[in-house]
Amino acid sequence: ETTEAPESTTTTTKPAASQPIVAPPPPPVTIPAGTQLSVKLNSPYSTKTTALGEAVNAELAADLVVDGRRVARAGAPISGSVTEVTSGSSKVGAVPALKIDFTQLVAADGTTLPVHVRIMQKGQSEKGRDTAKIVGGTAAGAIIGHQIDDDKGKIIGGVLGGAAGAVAAKKTGTEVEIPAGTVLPANVRNAFEYKGS
Repeated sequence: ETTEAPESTTTTTKPAASQPIVAPPPPPVTIPAGTQLSVKLNSPYSTKTTALGEAVNAELAADLVVDGRRVARAGAPISGSVTEVTSGSSKVGAVPALKIDFTQLVAADGTTLPVHVRIMQKGQSEKGRDTAKIVGGTAAGAIIGHQIDDDKGKIIGGVLGGAAGAVAAKKTGTEVEIPAGTVLPANVRNAFEYKGS
């Protein structure tokens, strides 16, 4: 009498196809209103010669990092237009002012973000003085713009330093002059979001 071996009840299952492990994208980061950026202007601007609505192409002077995420790199293009020009020479007692509103920033991942970032520079209105007034800059140090007041024969100097470069309203009460290459603080007016890595 022969006994048959019991049928094997074990079945082999094929392993599931291996899926590549993809890290989930990082959550979006919000750049809050009030954040300050350093912007380098590539062209000169003056309240005497700059036209309202003139296109402005500039670049970030330093990385924009929020919550440990690099939103945009130093050198990233930022663009917009001149939204206010007040020439002190066009009206007695007027305070010269130049406002630039940036609307586009190239982010670290190469996308272009809609932004509302503003540079506002104002001179001061003074009567009868020919002096250099500083309207921008960060570090103290270098002496700029020695001017001689003819009436009194004194030298009036402006103090400004560092990487920000000289931003002076020449002939105070008349114009704001911003040389090409000047680095100025710019403020984020409305919060915006960055979704890149």
